[in-house]
Amino acid sequence: MKLRLVSKRIIVCLLLLVFYSIPLFSANVTVPSLELFTKGTPESGSISLQSEGEIELSISGGFKFGGSVILGFLSDSFEQDLTNRITLGSSQGGTLTLKSATISIQKLFGLPLSFSYFLGLGDIFASGDGFSDTFGTAPISTQYSGFFYFSDGVRYDGVHRVAGTGIRLQLSPVNNRFASALYLYQDGYFSTEVVPSVQYDFDPGHYSADWRFMLNLNKIKLEYFLGATVPASTWGYYRTGFLFHAADRGGEFLAQLGIPRYDPDNDTIGLDLFHLLFEARLSLGIFSIIPTVFLHPAYYHQTATGEGGLIDFNLNLRFGDPAEHLINGGVEGNLVFQDQTLQDFEAKLSPYLNFVTPGVLWQLKIDANLYPFSSLTQMFQGYVGIKAEF
Repeated sequence: MKLRLVSKRIIVCLLLLVFYSIPLFSANVTVPSLELFTKGTPESGSISLQSEGEIELSISGGFKFGGSVILGFLSDSFEQDLTNRITLGSSQGGTLTLKSATISIQKLFGLPLSFSYFLGLGDIFASGDGFSDTFGTAPISTQYSGFFYFSDGVRYDGVHRVAGTGIRLQLSPVNNRFASALYLYQDGYFSTEVVPSVQYDFDPGHYSADWRFMLNLNKIKLEYFLGATVPASTWGYYRTGFLFHAADRGGEFLAQLGIPRYDPDNDTIGLDLFHLLFEARLSLGIFSIIPTVFLHPAYYHQTATGEGGLIDFNLNLRFGDPAEHLINGGVEGNLVFQDQTLQDFEAKLSPYLNFVTPGVLWQLKIDANLYPFSSLTQMFQGYVGIKAEF
C-alpha cells in the first residue's frame, strides 16, 4: 500500500520556503526519530540479512502563528536499494519525501483553540502516544508493535491514523485534563491499482471526518474517536476506537478496542472487524511480567489486511526497568493463532537484551521457532535494532 501525498515540485518549493525562512523566523531543526533494523534469517546454509530504516527531519518554529515540516527517509530493503544503485545507477527504493506539513494558528479568536492546515501523515488514534504529545505524560503505549513483532506483515500502531490534506480544529488542553480535536480532510489512503501488486495511484475525491477526545487523569487515561469517509461503497465507511489505561503502584493495564473500517453495505459485524489489544504490566521490583493479547483486524488504514481473526498471545518476562536502568532484558514467549478456532498456530521463544549508550537505544533479539519445527538450520532468526533522536 503506497501513499502518494505530494508531488516532487511541491516538496522542493516547501523546502526552499522553509530554509529561506530559517533566518527570519528562528526555525528549529531536529531529528525526532532515527530507526534502523536488521533481521537475519538462515537460508541455504548461509544467513540472509534484511535491513530497513526510517529517519525523520523536523523543521518547526513559531507559537502564535507557526508551522512544521517533517521530511522522512524510508527504506524497507537497504540491500535491494544498494543493488539498484550499483547495478542500475538507479535511485529506486528509499527516497527523501515530505512526510507531513502543518501550518497552525494558536489561540484562535483569543480562545483555547488552534486551527491547522495539514497534509501528509497526521495524528495516530488510540495508540497512547497522543497523551505524551498533548499532555507531556510518560509513555503508555505498548511495545508490542513495529519491526520486531510484525516484520513480515502489517505494521500496527494504534487503531487509525489521519492521512491526507485537510484542516484540524483543536481544543487546547484544559487544566491539563482533557483535549479534543475535529479533523476534516481528503483521505490519502485510497488508491487504484495500475500494475497488479506493483504500482498504485492515488484516488482523490474521498473525504473523511474524525472527532477525537482525550481525558488525562492521574491514574486513568481515556481516549475515544469516531470517524466516517464518503463517498465509499454505498453508505460510506465508518470507524471508531477507544483506549483505556490505568496505573497504580506496581501495575498498569492498557486496552485498545476499535473497528478501523466498517462498510454497512458489505460487512457483517464480527470479531474479525475488531482491533483488540489488551496488555497488563505487573512490576515486582526489578522484575516485570507483561502479558499481551492482540486480535488482528480485517481492515487497517482503509485497506484489507488479510489478517482478520489472527490472535497473538505474547508473554514478556523482563528484568530491569527501561525508564530507570541502562540495561534490561528478558525472554518472551509468543503464540500466533491463524484463526479464531485456535487450532493452527506458531510458537516462538525469544530472549532479548536492550542497552543504552549516549543518545542511542540498542535492541538485540533472537527468535527460536518452536512450532512448526522444520530444521535446526532454519529454527532461529536474529534481530538488531537501533533507535536514536537528536
